[in-house]
Amino acid sequence: MSNPPVKPSSAPNMFDRCGIATMEDLEQPIYQQVFQELEAIQAKFLAEQAKFRSRRYRWPKDALHNWSRIWEYPYVYQQLRRYAQENRGQKLLAADIGSGVTFMPFAAANLGYEVCCVDTDPIVGIDLPKAVDALGYQQTQIYHRATDGQKLPLADQSVDCLFCISVLEHVPDPCVLVSEFRRVLKPKGLLLLTIDLALNRYAQITPPNHRRLMETLQQEFQFVLPYGSQHPGAALTNRNGKYRLFPWSLEPRRILTRSYLTFWKTLGQDREPLLSCEGMVMKPHRKAA
Repeated sequence: MSNPPVKPSSAPNMFDRCGIATMEDLEQPIYQQVFQELEAIQAKFLAEQAKFRSRRYRWPKDALHNWSRIWEYPYVYQQLRRYAQENRGQKLLAADIGSGVTFMPFAAANLGYEVCCVDTDPIVGIDLPKAVDALGYQQTQIYHRATDGQKLPLADQSVDCLFCISVLEHVPDPCVLVSEFRRVLKPKGLLLLTIDLALNRYAQITPPNHRRLMETLQQEFQFVLPYGSQHPGAALTNRNGKYRLFPWSLEPRRILTRSYLTFWKTLGQDREPLLSCEGMVMKPHRKAA
């Protein structure tokens, strides 16, 4: 069955720009269409997780329904689709940096990519091959490579598309990975990057850190899409979206986190991180080629 036609919107298409995610983006028909497509892919993935999911896996199992991922996954997926369409007939390698074990590599494989999942967590190397078998893919289509978080286990100029979704804010020095991104990408390759930005002091990518990261990125890469300025009040955050950063649940670490934040609120101090989200589509800079 074909997808319903996308209705025109007065708002700029979120997939045609770089910049801050907004609440308005989530109302666009084209976003909703892509999101529903990814929900269907994830539903098939989660239906099989009893066959591959380790008890030691510590990351969110329902990766899509997350405060920032509801924007990030559709944003990255649509860019991957465009690149695959523009390079139809070519064998394409995509690298998912900080992949975890989610539906996203399978979504990319459905677009025709060979997908290398790079992660520091050894559980990924155990669970991912089982997921590949459980979902009927080939081990040559989707596979894991371990990393120490600084050196990527990929050859120079071997990757067509590299995507890194909400990872750089969790590494000690994001700028080290930027040089690795440049090393492994082909000269005409694509970097798809999303990061969480700190709007208060309780998270990593504060304005000075963001400035340094952007300076490093622009030494190695150039924007493929224009960087669109958005009003700060329109930004999607971990507090105004549908899903919370620290949802209430019976999971022990969630209970401890929420209890800690509630305790400080009773003392008149809000220590919960306030975050927005940013997406970028870039390619290697000619000067760095």
